[in-house]
Amino acid sequence: EAIQLALDRDTWSAAAACRPEALVFHPKSTICRDISEKLGVPAILALLQPVLVPTGDFPSPIAPALPFGRWYNHASYAPALAIAPAYSAKFVRSLRRENGLAERSTSRHPLKRTDGGPLPVLHAHSPSLVPRPEDWPPNVEVTGDWPLGPGPGAAA
Repeated sequence: EAIQLALDRDTWSAAAACRPEALVFHPKSTICRDISEKLGVPAILALLQPVLVPTGDFPSPIAPALPFGRWYNHASYAPALAIAPAYSAKFVRSLRRENGLAERSTSRHPLKRTDGGPLPVLHAHSPSLVPRPEDWPPNVEVTGDWPLGPGPGAAA
């Protein structure tokens, strides 16, 4: 808990200091949607694998692959989507209060903005490896991988 709270406080401090135009964040950063609300900038969830957005095409990677079809695959995402907001609720409440935001009156769902609207989601994996499921909503995109450029001092 102390590590998560420190991470969220540091994230809030960094965002307040640099005033970003948008926040592209990993789901472990549980406070970014709230920071985006405070700063008035978009929040965009970034995932390296298709692990949170429900689909009938394949089960959640934390669920066993069972032969129950699309309904099971889709439902298999529910535990992760329920656990995430329950885990982060007290951190989020505390940090919202510390930063002058009222308690959320809308969704704590990890795939929604703080106002309850759909959160943009970018999947940084190759669609050749895992094609975009047709049942994903329009706010979810598969971008392909995000290769890093050469580091400092790399040969040209």
